[in-house]
Amino acid sequence: MKKQEHLAMRAIGDNLLSNAHDYHTPVPPIQQVDSVTLRLKFDKPITIEPGELLKISLKHITPDIALGAIVHVLGAGSEEIVYGFEIDHLGQKEIACLGRTLPQSYYWIDVSFYNQQKISYRGNVNALGFASMSIVLFTFFGITISKRKILGPKNNSLIEKNGFVLNQQLNQIFFDEKIIQLTDREAQILSILLIHEGELVTREYLINEVWLKKGIVTGRSLDMYISRLRKKIEKTPKVKILNQHGKGYIFKTG
Repeated sequence: MKKQEHLAMRAIGDNLLSNAHDYHTPVPPIQQVDSVTLRLKFDKPITIEPGELLKISLKHITPDIALGAIVHVLGAGSEEIVYGFEIDHLGQKEIACLGRTLPQSYYWIDVSFYNQQKISYRGNVNALGFASMSIVLFTFFGITISKRKILGPKNNSLIEKNGFVLNQQLNQIFFDEKIIQLTDREAQILSILLIHEGELVTREYLINEVWLKKGIVTGRSLDMYISRLRKKIEKTPKVKILNQHGKGYIFKTG
């Protein structure tokens, strides 16, 4: 990673601490997650206001550092996305600040820096085409945004069934001009169900793919995540996760 990117991350951390009226805590060391992503781990609880984080990020992630970037706020330790947005310095659209203030807690901030229109992002997934969009904001609370902004040009991270779209890169469901934010684990489970739409997906298969292959031992976690998914899609018409007791689940659209 370039030295300028590390300095930008430190500047973002310093500004966030200053906004919280903390002028004594040092900015923690910047960690490298992968070839394009840097991570800032706060050592103490902090409150993050999305609009301020957006402005701070735009201030320090300038075009001479990166033509584009994806900023994720993660729950510390869980690595589940609680807020995020994408910066595109090639875009021409007006930037909107959306999202509620994140309550005081321990957070990590990941920033992935890009200098190409399409580039691999965590698992050979093409990033959204920067030339067609300015910023995508996503939170747990759901926002309205145009379908064109979400889909952009051809995007291999999308799974679509009868107008119901899962963006695996951003962990978002898109349906009827609405966005529903998912956690990493929810998105993994839903992607499997969507790929096998209309078919029985056994509990054993889901547990193996989502947990055991990653070395995680689970008990009733699957039931909990299925319950959460049902609640998040309950207002989406003609979409259901059906249960076959003791066997598994069937995802149906249309």
